Amino acid sequence: MQVLVAGGTGFVGSALVPELIRAGHDVTVLSRDAGARVQGARVCTIETLPERLEGVITLTGAPINKRWTQRHLRAIRESRVDLTARLREEAEKRGARTFVSTSAVGYYGDRGDEVLTEQSSAGDDFLAKLSVDWEAAAQSDRMRVTVVRAGLVMHKTGGALKQMLLPFRLGLGGRISHGRFWWSWVSLVDIAGIYRHALENEQVRGPINATAPGPVTNREFTRVLGKLLHRPTLFPVPRFALHILMGKAAQVVWASQRALPARTQELGYQFKQPTIEEGLKAALTQQ
Repeated sequence: MQVLVAGGTGFVGSALVPELIRAGHDVTVLSRDAGARVQGARVCTIETLPERLEGVITLTGAPINKRWTQRHLRAIRESRVDLTARLREEAEKRGARTFVSTSAVGYYGDRGDEVLTEQSSAGDDFLAKLSVDWEAAAQSDRMRVTVVRAGLVMHKTGGALKQMLLPFRLGLGGRISHGRFWWSWVSLVDIAGIYRHALENEQVRGPINATAPGPVTNREFTRVLGKLLHRPTLFPVPRFALHILMGKAAQVVWASQRALPARTQELGYQFKQPTIEEGLKAALTQQ
């Protein structure tokens, strides 16, 4: 398939693009940097998109976990909602049959211990409303559309785990506040596999959760990470400290989403790293 991967030079794209190439797809990576190099793939900018496309995968989005200034809030929205709408329009013009867009489990809002599936309703906080608009921007009556609601992606080279590793390795890691809120996570290899599964399988459409079938509380996550690193986890992080550091963006850290990949599994995806111990062990050792 002739596939465009928007954001293919980023954290998740670095795992997904090689997998698509190994599977025999003809991959073009959309980047803001016209001089970027991606082994085995062509690189284009929004102004130099290929004339013909069969599938599009979007991985774009400015970082959520940094202080939410008004300028950054605009960048968060533009890089998700506005760019997705632009790419959907360009995909339709170029005859694409498949559009795989990204969203997030932030769609569900802060839901405590409630078990969430793809059928659950949206929340009403900033991230939930953003995700609703993000998903709406991808909708088309001319293509098969799948929306991947991603959880916390676990790997030492990026995302939340990369930020946590130094204090944990120094023996300064610990749960956040009481640690009873739920983190829906996914390994890097599995999220790449889910995007590929959504691209290649005609029956996959609508929202699917890219979250491992074993979500964990922050308390359990902390215990497992400390065990694998052979370090104590004695120092809880108070909420006010994160609020001072991150401002309103800190709500990303303690929002509780106990999301299960119900439709993802029903539609045939088999997780390679379904438990937090398997996921973190792979995240810490694999390149």
